[in-house]
Amino acid sequence: MKNSILFFFLFMSLESYGSCEQLSSDIPRFNWKNLTELNVKTLIGDVDADLCIGFSDGQAELISYQDDSGNNELFPVSELLIGPLTLLTDEDISAGGIIRKGKIMTLLLEEIVPENHYKLSLNFLRNLAKIPTRRDHRRLTVEIKKDDLGEFKSFFNTIETTFNQVEINITASLKINEVTFYEFGSFVQKIETISLKKIKDL
Repeated sequence: MKNSILFFFLFMSLESYGSCEQLSSDIPRFNWKNLTELNVKTLIGDVDADLCIGFSDGQAELISYQDDSGNNELFPVSELLIGPLTLLTDEDISAGGIIRKGKIMTLLLEEIVPENHYKLSLNFLRNLAKIPTRRDHRRLTVEIKKDDLGEFKSFFNTIETTFNQVEINITASLKINEVTFYEFGSFVQKIETISLKKIKDL
């Protein structure tokens, strides 16, 4: 089996485009910005998704998740701050029954400073293959902070590691083993997912 590669491109620059522009027409009372674009690409199935955030009077109120597998949902930020929302399950990726049943990825938001500083956690199943081993759940947490110009910047651990793209690789055994950050296509840093925080569930 050839190596399968799963790309999650997380564009955190908060510029409106794509489905976020459509939301501006559909729900005009909110100022919609792009939060995350997810491009899931594997040899066994692709999922393209957009996460958009809707502001009202400068305050984040709604997060929209839309993907090309038919998922189209709106989540109040107040609920997202309470617990994680499900982004992907095994039903969203056609893999011929070789991926574990259940959740693959969830998203959780934590507000550090209202309207200014957030923590965004991507919780994911590290070992996707349906084999008799325990599920390995990990959490990748990045920070989103407004800079002096009023623009939101995303970074991992330190403000010097700003990025707008994340690449997550899966090995031939369907294990997510590396996370690589890029800024406009330029390499920022790479981490091994085994070093990320282990969590009990998604």
